Amino acid sequence: MGLLDRRFASAKRHCELTGTKCPLGKTTDHRRTDAPTDWPTSGSVVSVVSQMSNMIASNSSVKRANLTKARREMIEVGGRVCQFLGIPRSTGQIYGLLYLSPKPLTLDEIAESLGISRGSVSTGTRLLLAWRAIRLSWVPGERRDHFEIEPDLTNLLRISYKDVIQRRFAASQNRLERICATLQDEHANGDMTPEDYEVCSERLKVVTEIQKKFAELLPLLEKLL
Repeated sequence: MGLLDRRFASAKRHCELTGTKCPLGKTTDHRRTDAPTDWPTSGSVVSVVSQMSNMIASNSSVKRANLTKARREMIEVGGRVCQFLGIPRSTGQIYGLLYLSPKPLTLDEIAESLGISRGSVSTGTRLLLAWRAIRLSWVPGERRDHFEIEPDLTNLLRISYKDVIQRRFAASQNRLERICATLQDEHANGDMTPEDYEVCSERLKVVTEIQKKFAELLPLLEKLL
């Protein structure tokens, strides 16, 4: 089955499950020779598929649209922070959702609220549990796992510092050292003019000085945590 066939089949299936009107007609086989005259032409196929994709995306974001503005903004902030730190955006979104949630949520509720897959939620919650950012919560009469935030943020800050900030800073130091060494080799091998070397060398010195100053602040930050 080709890509176009799979898209038509997926769109048709979505219409059957949601009870929405399907613009594809009564058949999903666009190759039939006896197709009706109003069957979408090749020029309109992209438009039809796009319409169906928008419909599916709109339905998947219904839950998130029902969240309050403050909760939506908290979700966005959590996602951006994690993305900046090199952590999956969905992990931060999960934390942002739970942080302003008045009650513990299940994996399915988190997935529906954020419009992401259950697998992504499972991966994100495992990471957040390891960081002690969230915890499992027992709900009477429920057998499913429920999650809520860990009120004490001290452990989260400490673990985040050690697992993310320290490691990333060490990696950036090593990378900068390799760049400087490469620049020296290229200069020695005559791969760049003296003028180019001087410009590059001076600019790398600026970056190195900034990194040294940041390194001096890390022990102070560690003491605060």
